[in-house]
Amino acid sequence: MHRDIKPENLILRGDDSIELTLVDFGLAEYIDNKNRIFSRCGTPGYVAPEVLADYDYDGKCDVFSAGIICYIILTGCSAFSGQTYDEIIQSNRNCDINWRFEKINISLSPTCIHFLRSLLEKDPVKRPSIKEVL
Repeated sequence: MHRDIKPENLILRGDDSIELTLVDFGLAEYIDNKNRIFSRCGTPGYVAPEVLADYDYDGKCDVFSAGIICYIILTGCSAFSGQTYDEIIQSNRNCDINWRFEKINISLSPTCIHFLRSLLEKDPVKRPSIKEVL
């Protein structure tokens, strides 16, 4: 589990074809399917709510972070709003995401919105696994 997926930790590499590659494994942890981790880490605005709420978590926290990146790419906006760092953290912890795309003049297909909502599900039990997403 990477635990700090964000745009700064993605690079493009390759000669003949371009590959998106995840880098900076400083916070990464190896876990098996039976174990969960409890340690607050990651980057606010990208981290899963269960991590900020100090709950135990598993690899689904990376699914949430990938969902945030998809949200930003598709909307051009941050998923969490706030005027201060604390407001952004609170919005992130509460998973208070703007799903009203008409306000930002974006039109996404119902399939795309369903995909984003599944990745950004607040409850990790309801969030798909990495394998299910792929």
